[in-house]
Amino acid sequence: MKRKAIAIMLVFLMASAVLSHAAGTLRHAWAADAVWTPINSASDLYHVRDDLAGHYKLMQDIDLAVYSAGAGWEPIGTNASGFTGSFDGNGFAIRNLTINRPGMNSVGLFGFADHATIANVHLTNVNVMGHSDVGGLAGFWDSSSISRASVQGTVSGVEVVGGLVGYNSLSNISDSYMAGHVAVVPGTGDSFGGLIGYGTGNGARGSIARSYSTAAVDPGTNAGGLVGRIDGPVVVTSAYWDTETSGQSASAAGTGKSTAQMLQRSTYSGWDFTGNGTNDPVWGMVEGAAYPLQYSDYKKVALDSLNVTDTGGVAQELDRDFAGDYGIYEVRVGSETDQVEVSGSPLAAGSIVSIDGKTDSETLALNPGTNIFEIKVSDADDPAALNVVYKLTVNREDGSAQYPHRIATAEQLSKIGDTSVGYELDDSYELEADIDLTVFSASAGWKPIGSGISPFTGLFEGNGHTIANVNVHRPASDEQGLFGVTSGAKISDVSIVNADIAGADKVGGLIGRAGNTVVDGVSVQGEISGASDVGGLIGTADALTSLNESYAAAAVQAVSGGGGLIGSGAAAGSVTHAFWDSERSGQASSAGGGTPHSTGDMMKQATYTGYSGSVWAFGIGKRWGIVEGTTYPMPYASLQGVSPAAIAVAAPGTMLTMTPSVFNASTGIYAIALEAPVPQAEFTVTPSVGQTVYIDGVNGNTREVDLNLGDKPVEIVVKGGNGQIGVYRFTLAVPSPSAAVISVPPDDIYGIGDELNFVVAYDYPVDVDSAAPPKLPIELDNSAGLSATYEGMSGGDPRKLQFRYTVQEGDRAAAGIQLGGCARRPLNFVRDDNRQSRVPGSGESAAGYERHRHRRGAPRDCVDACDDSAGGRSRDDRGGYGRNGYEHSRGQMGGGEPERILF
Repeated sequence: MKRKAIAIMLVFLMASAVLSHAAGTLRHAWAADAVWTPINSASDLYHVRDDLAGHYKLMQDIDLAVYSAGAGWEPIGTNASGFTGSFDGNGFAIRNLTINRPGMNSVGLFGFADHATIANVHLTNVNVMGHSDVGGLAGFWDSSSISRASVQGTVSGVEVVGGLVGYNSLSNISDSYMAGHVAVVPGTGDSFGGLIGYGTGNGARGSIARSYSTAAVDPGTNAGGLVGRIDGPVVVTSAYWDTETSGQSASAAGTGKSTAQMLQRSTYSGWDFTGNGTNDPVWGMVEGAAYPLQYSDYKKVALDSLNVTDTGGVAQELDRDFAGDYGIYEVRVGSETDQVEVSGSPLAAGSIVSIDGKTDSETLALNPGTNIFEIKVSDADDPAALNVVYKLTVNREDGSAQYPHRIATAEQLSKIGDTSVGYELDDSYELEADIDLTVFSASAGWKPIGSGISPFTGLFEGNGHTIANVNVHRPASDEQGLFGVTSGAKISDVSIVNADIAGADKVGGLIGRAGNTVVDGVSVQGEISGASDVGGLIGTADALTSLNESYAAAAVQAVSGGGGLIGSGAAAGSVTHAFWDSERSGQASSAGGGTPHSTGDMMKQATYTGYSGSVWAFGIGKRWGIVEGTTYPMPYASLQGVSPAAIAVAAPGTMLTMTPSVFNASTGIYAIALEAPVPQAEFTVTPSVGQTVYIDGVNGNTREVDLNLGDKPVEIVVKGGNGQIGVYRFTLAVPSPSAAVISVPPDDIYGIGDELNFVVAYDYPVDVDSAAPPKLPIELDNSAGLSATYEGMSGGDPRKLQFRYTVQEGDRAAAGIQLGGCARRPLNFVRDDNRQSRVPGSGESAAGYERHRHRRGAPRDCVDACDDSAGGRSRDDRGGYGRNGYEHSRGQMGGGEPERILF
């Protein structure tokens, strides 16, 4: 109660001073016309008290140990005569502040201040003791401001004690922090806070912004992690305390965060960690290893580089790109690596780097499993107070489930079971890359992992990778496959493509003989053959073996005991959610169950749907991917490896419509309709990195494809670096030119030798093969099988062909000349450089003809004179046009009585 009376008395004593400024604002940090007094020594700092209204600037770090004896440092400013000036720490530190005045009020580096400004100063290794209004930087801070300040050490008192400021009256504090200990001296006092003991505000003044405390705060009345007690509206923005290190779950202001949260940059929203291009940031932080620091301090404790190499000098990859503002890294090395060399360099010249307590470059021995090392970066001038410890974890593989052996090469895969390199058959393994086993194709080929004497009993996690070109040629040997014999093993998430495995008995694409083995998420494509017990995935399996969410699309040849998935032995119901290609395999059954499907159905996602959860899940973040309609399912990562960035189709001289309208790498079948017949289409594939493209079997990213009238199939195969393929099939529908109008001779009487001219007009330009010109069939009363001969293009128009018939003796057409039988594809076509149909001249060479990209179909001997698809117009309602759009007139042919020629 006594403290409350004193506090109230102080408030009233200061009332006139506070009120006189209530309507104003705090003065700017530094006046433009201020004359600065440099502080170069502890003595200079001590004499600031000689002019409490002056402006002072630190020019170097100051050590106050010289004032540590007895009562220690005498605070600058008292209640009777407070500090009213400006103090710019200039980014420097004041070290070893010691005050031992347990009976004194207003205790700190500055005792009492009124309308003062302090900025850019850092106090380290402070040990301050007073009675009330005690703070590391300031005891009683009235209508003033503090920015970019920090205190590290111990501050203690009976009441109103804060790590930075004891009593903060109508003052603004920003971008500051406290680390250390706020100690409560036994007594009847209250108000203890990590940053501020007691704070007041009026809404306009009295604020805390972008500040924090990690200090331990002793229990006491009104004790808080950031602020002990507040009166009035104090505006608090983005201010925090560490609930674990402080021992305080509550605070009069601010937000409590766990230590882990306080070590994350994302906690400090709105803080300046980046600067503006001209000025340095306010804050720097080694995330995960240290709390935010003033940027000038951060530079002294940050690493500029961190390197880890193995004994052969090969750089080992960190789990993330190195950045000095992140403090936790991991490296994983193989079991054969028993030591690494670690080196680091500091961001600031002169700072000290020590690795595992030694120098800045050390060779470190590794035990199997986890090895943790500390890399400390310290300020050379104050290493005990200003340092950051980076954490480096080196995980040496030991074949455990936690640290399985990583397999990235064919050579490493072949070493499974080789105890000399620590690859035991009961260890755990995981693929970290796709693997091509072509290197083991010679002679008998791949040697299966595990045998009847020494089976594989470990774990093999494929991680969605592909193993390609598993070649085994041991027709006289049993138990052949990628794995020979397994027992108590688990194999998952791996795709085997282009397998060619031949053995005697117990032969499978994955395992020859499986005992008590779990297989999950595995696929096999290729050819598997043997005498008996042959399966696409497993040759023979015992009753304890299970197979789930897998498929085989392999040709299976066996004299007896062949199966699409498992050749023999599996228990009924041990196979779940699994399929095989009955056409490709030639097998109608499979031991243990499973479902057969045609090749076409195996390439449809719908075949694999209807399951709950993640079973047969397709798409991003899922196990499977597929090119719908053209490929079997594959690991989703492999789908990305065979997905081209784009496929474009162009048909110069016409428009085209594609269905689906937009290329999607997960869709394999497309139909393209051309509006007009043209001789070529051009396909352009934009491959992704590492892909090889084949267009209709020809390697290359672009190709011009010759077109025929009708449907033209084009197949694009995209081969990934891992042996998987993506297939895209396009069918181009090329329309035939149609006779839109046929002009016939006028109605008349014709004599022998007269010439009858016909003009056939097409909807698109056509090409006439001069070596086999077309004919226009006509029928007269007295004969059939007559035809008008081709005379050329009417008026040079490639869409109009002219035909001529010479009247012969005996020709009669009482019912009119009838046009003869139809030929639906009468003409060929060719595009020249102007994209017009053309006829090669008789003098053109074959080479010249090829330059014009001539496409010739089967020779034709007549034109299409009765194509109903032309949408003809009748004479009854269109006047001047006959059936099928033939333009006509009426006429007679000579030789007697005039005859009507009807069209």
